[in-house]
Amino acid sequence: MPATLKLKLRGDAKQKHGFEIGSLLQGVMMGAIDGEYADQLHESNLHSYSQYITEGAEGIEWTISVLDQEAKEKILQPLSELEHIALRHRNEKLDILERNIIEEDYRDLIEKYYMVDGDPYIHLRFVSPTSFKVQGEYSLYPTARLIFRNLINRYDEFSKDSKIYDRDLLDYIDGNVILTGYNMRSIRFPLEGVNIPAFMGSIRYKVRGPRQMANILRLLAYFGEYSGVGIKTGIGMGGMKVIKSRDGGGRR
Repeated sequence: MPATLKLKLRGDAKQKHGFEIGSLLQGVMMGAIDGEYADQLHESNLHSYSQYITEGAEGIEWTISVLDQEAKEKILQPLSELEHIALRHRNEKLDILERNIIEEDYRDLIEKYYMVDGDPYIHLRFVSPTSFKVQGEYSLYPTARLIFRNLINRYDEFSKDSKIYDRDLLDYIDGNVILTGYNMRSIRFPLEGVNIPAFMGSIRYKVRGPRQMANILRLLAYFGEYSGVGIKTGIGMGGMKVIKSRDGGGRR
C-alpha cells in the first residue's frame, strides 16, 4: 500500500531547508520509529520508504513515502504524531504547520495508469538530487533504462499483486523509449563530508509502439513518486514527480 505523508514546515528564515538537510531528516525519522524496525531498515537493500525535502515559494515541505502497510504503520504513523521537528545537529526546531496523508493500493495504480488509453509521452521531474551507480561509478545522466529498471526492481519487491520485470521489456525500453526533451543540471549532494555527483531537472520521453507499453512505464513513473529512484532515496535523494500533460508532459 503506497502512501505519502507531506509535512508543511516553518523554520529559521536565516537557515537553508533544502536537500542539504536530507540526512538530518532521516535521523529525525529513525529517532521517531521503533528501534528494532529502524535496525531492520538499515539492513535492507531496497528500502520500504523514501523521503526528501523541498524549499520554495510555497514554503518548506518534507515528503515521506512508504511502499507497504508495515512501513505505513511504523513510519508514517509516528511521524504524523510529531509536534515539531528537532534538528539537533544545528540546534533548530521546525514547526509543523500542516499534515496531509495520501494513500493508494497497488491495484489502484494499475487501474489508473495501466488500464487506460494513455498518452505515449512521459515527462518526469527530479525534485531532489538524483544519481545512479553503474559498475561502481556514479552515473550523471538518467537513461530510460536506468530509470525504469530501478523502478521495476522496487515495484516488484513491494507489490504483492503483480510483477513487471521481463528481459524483453528492458530491451524494448532501449529501442523504443525516445528522449524528446530535457532541462537538467548537475549538482552535488553533501553527505558526511562527501559530495555525491547527481542531477536535478526534468526529462521527457516518447514511448513508441503499443499503448500498453507506454502504460506500463507510466504506471512505474507514478509509483516512483512514492518509491523515489536511484541511490540513497532514504536520505533525501531521488525524489521525482510526473508532470501531467496539461503541464507540459504531453505532445508538443
